[in-house]
Amino acid sequence: YMEELERVNRNPEIWEYMSREEDERKIINTKIKEGFKEGVNIRNKEIATNLIKMNMSTDDIMKATGLSKKEIEILK
Repeated sequence: YMEELERVNRNPEIWEYMSREEDERKIINTKIKEGFKEGVNIRNKEIATNLIKMNMSTDDIMKATGLSKKEIEILK
């Protein structure tokens, strides 16, 4: 088994394939993370909108959602 593994590991075509596959996996993982962050941001804006309707202060909304003052003012 170890001899076969060493033989495969020396094969440049295998390395190229593995590298390409790893790059694709990294790209997919990055896109998933970006999508998740965007989803969280959208949800925070929805929460902020509801808190604005409840007449909560901008400072409290900033604490509750992590949004900036400018982002909250845009929602008002």
